[in-house]
Amino acid sequence: MAVNKRKLLASAQRHVQKGALDKALKDYVRLLEADPRDANVRLKVGDLQLRRNQPKEAIDAYLKVADQFMRDGFDAKAVAIYKQVTKIDGKRYEVYLPLAELYQRLGLVSEAMAALQSAADGYQQEGKRRDALDLLRKMSSLDPSNVPSRLKVADLLAKEELKDDAVNEYDAIVAEAERQGDWETQIAVFERIVEVDPTRIEAAQGFTQLLLERNQNEQAEHVARKCVEADADRAESNELLAEVLSALGKHGEAVEFFKRAAVAWRELGDEAKARDLMQRHVSDDAIDFGAGDLRNENAKDSPFGDASLETDVGFEDPPTRGIGDLADPDAEMDLGFDADSNSESASAEELEELVPEPVDDDGVGVDAEQLLAEASVYVRYGKHEKAIEAIQQVLQHEPANAVAFEQMGDTLAAAGHEAPAVEAWVKAATLLSPDTDAERIESLRARVAARN
Repeated sequence: MAVNKRKLLASAQRHVQKGALDKALKDYVRLLEADPRDANVRLKVGDLQLRRNQPKEAIDAYLKVADQFMRDGFDAKAVAIYKQVTKIDGKRYEVYLPLAELYQRLGLVSEAMAALQSAADGYQQEGKRRDALDLLRKMSSLDPSNVPSRLKVADLLAKEELKDDAVNEYDAIVAEAERQGDWETQIAVFERIVEVDPTRIEAAQGFTQLLLERNQNEQAEHVARKCVEADADRAESNELLAEVLSALGKHGEAVEFFKRAAVAWRELGDEAKARDLMQRHVSDDAIDFGAGDLRNENAKDSPFGDASLETDVGFEDPPTRGIGDLADPDAEMDLGFDADSNSESASAEELEELVPEPVDDDGVGVDAEQLLAEASVYVRYGKHEKAIEAIQQVLQHEPANAVAFEQMGDTLAAAGHEAPAVEAWVKAATLLSPDTDAERIESLRARVAARN
């Protein structure tokens, strides 16, 4: 039997005006039975149920309309209805999911984040951590650059004892904080990683390095010792602890850990690294390397002994060239060997390509110390190209920066580019004065000698 829609609407309106809500509701229900997609009539049903103090039935009606609007593309109308539902029942947290999606479709990312946050907070209060975690993960996917939001995800993962997932999320946060140049957040997150998984030595070392660069040396010592306790034979851990101890003025103890690091590097087959550590940080005291001792028993002047190292490379005396000699751009520092005789004859050209042309600063300049510190961090994570880019910025503005050339050599060597690394160290030596920088020149000599 056909329904007279106009007649039923008029009847429902009269009943509403008279306060006969039950009769009005029956009229609207009959209309919906005839046309279930009539959103306006279903909204009237929701309004009547609310007036009849039936919030659950009202919400059911409203949600059906909101879902219909959302599917039909009426996003703004759907948002208004979902918000109405949250006002009626603030614990209907599932409503925030479609609401957040609608905000996102409308380009309102911050509103979407707020909707998900409200639901996540509610679920956490009710002890529904997994539900809260799902919402927080959606938040982090909406805006990966939002570090506070991602930290909440990682912290909740840690509380749920999902260690691997938590550490993976912390790692991603560290990378994002690094991209943003947020050092404080990196330090805070490194600390959380160590708390969640003490075996993550690489993360602990990164944390220690940041503390060291921020002169938080006592805290750096605590974490560095944890690294050594986790793996006493790890070369990197022993070397880092030695550096921290040196910064704290504990030189005697630092030497012992430099020795341990040298032994570990040699066992890994990196004799050049072992020699470099000994030459720079350890005196002539003997070090037991076993049958393959790096020292030569006839040597007197070098902790690595090989007397031929002195004469072949020609470093009998400190280099005679000082800062004043730099006025002659064609002058060569007397290092006792022909740098161009290296088997990789293109090394000088490779280095020249790496060093940018100087620029006119107009008095602006760059923060060389900060850039070189960043380069050190990049090297520790194996990001040699980024490290080189940072050093290049320094050299572009400060082409006579010996520290930058020395660090360029160290970075190139770490990346496996031995020949241009030697050229960079040689260049660094030419920029130093033997009167004031004899120790650094000796260190450069040792690195060159180990590879040339």
